[in-house]
Amino acid sequence: MSVNVPSSPRLSDASNAFLKPTMLENASQFRAEQVVQVNAESFIQNDSRYQAGGSSTVQINALTYNHHEIRSPSSLARLCQNIAVAALHNSAERCNAPTCFHETRKKVQDDIVNWISSEGRGHEAKRILWLTGPAGAGKTAIMGTLSEKFNEMGDLAATFFFSSLGGRTHRSSKSRFVTTIAYQLHQHSALAGQAFSERVLSTIEERPEVFGMRLEEQLEALILGPLRCYAARGDNESPPLPRVIVIDGLDECDLDESLHYSSPRTKEDEQEEVLSILLRAVTDEAFPFRIILASRPEISIRRFFENQAANRYAEIFLDDKYNPDQDIALFLSSKFAELRQRHAHLPTYWPSEEDFDKLVRNASGQFIYAATVVRFISTPTNPPQVQLKIILQLLPPDSGGNPLGPLDALYTSILMSSPRPQDTALWLQAYRIILKRCRVKEIGTSAWVFDRFFESYPGQAQLILGLPSLIYVNSGRQHGHQSPDSITDGTYDFYHKAFLDFLGDRRRSKHLPDTNDWQIDEWICRRFGTVLQPTL
Repeated sequence: MSVNVPSSPRLSDASNAFLKPTMLENASQFRAEQVVQVNAESFIQNDSRYQAGGSSTVQINALTYNHHEIRSPSSLARLCQNIAVAALHNSAERCNAPTCFHETRKKVQDDIVNWISSEGRGHEAKRILWLTGPAGAGKTAIMGTLSEKFNEMGDLAATFFFSSLGGRTHRSSKSRFVTTIAYQLHQHSALAGQAFSERVLSTIEERPEVFGMRLEEQLEALILGPLRCYAARGDNESPPLPRVIVIDGLDECDLDESLHYSSPRTKEDEQEEVLSILLRAVTDEAFPFRIILASRPEISIRRFFENQAANRYAEIFLDDKYNPDQDIALFLSSKFAELRQRHAHLPTYWPSEEDFDKLVRNASGQFIYAATVVRFISTPTNPPQVQLKIILQLLPPDSGGNPLGPLDALYTSILMSSPRPQDTALWLQAYRIILKRCRVKEIGTSAWVFDRFFESYPGQAQLILGLPSLIYVNSGRQHGHQSPDSITDGTYDFYHKAFLDFLGDRRRSKHLPDTNDWQIDEWICRRFGTVLQPTL
């Protein structure tokens, strides 16, 4: 709409004409001769559809000025109402979230930063980096630290930290994933006020139902479409765009219980939908960002990367090549020094080198164990040296509590997530007993042989023991690969040495389905009898 204001000494008449807010509803261009500046707030302060003080100042230079439409803030308000604030890296809910201890995990952080910097920005580049590793390896701490680092560098576009414990704050499902990413892009200084932000808000105004659409629809409407508008505008004076989106804990994305699905779905379906839209994004020429995604090496996630995204991703697996024992030793050494400062009675040689080395070995490269140990020793229930003795000897504390409670809770949660927790517990306990009594590794019994004896039908072992966060087939290949070169190679192994202790201590694994040793022995005998009977 073009509004012509005639030249007149009575500027107040022109101003009074503009006081009617209806004249500005659809205006996109004003043409004036002698008006120098008008405060837009005076136009709209009596219109209940607009919030007082929320408008901008309109500069109208001589003759011609192009003015963007004054938009109701309700579009932005609706967007804010449909995001998961708690999933942001700097949210209040994550104020105590783990980060990397000073001078630890430097090599893996450097590798990720180098990947961001060195890879080309071309359409064919590998633009998704999958950071994976066993439960407790420190993935979330690394992602939190990198988020802060990228933010300081000006390279952080958006973050989303999934959490199975964040149901009330929408961190445990996909429902607010796209909207949360879109909101952060809208708010970023490089995109705020640009064509991207305008398109996001206009889409919400025109299509308020977008918040209930599929993720693919939301991605197109709230991210890819606006990015194309931004690219088409081609403003060379705009600030440089950030480079990376950080997503953590995809394996914790679960079904949204508030939704009623037309057909049965699993959490793996939800996770694959998230992966699919991420792949869709990085293959769109308008999408300028890299994505770093962290998760446990769950079978469904690995299958997606190896099949649908085979040429689009790079992988970093947190195994021994990153020398986690050295970082854990550094962490423990610093924390014990702090304890000695707080407790003057502790000698400078505490703990002994033998005890210290045992803690590092027991951690098996898992920072979750080391962090749990430090938290337990630091509690005031007993003196630190007594708490340390409890940990080393697994003695029950006087209070009856469990010194490894947080770690045990993690193990329990993973095992109970199995499709058949009762069978999973039984199989694991059986394998523990066979390891203990028969020295399976020393005699070379393979995982394939174990499966043949205990499977009631082909594929049952993969279903029951599909816990790659805790279990892998040790074939001499890089951790994270799901099977050895030959089905007769390799034995089952556990990332955590403490996991076997957890299985064997009913005080610690009391929340697992109840199985005792005599029941396990009986089941093992029945399985051997069933398999060997045709040969007798």
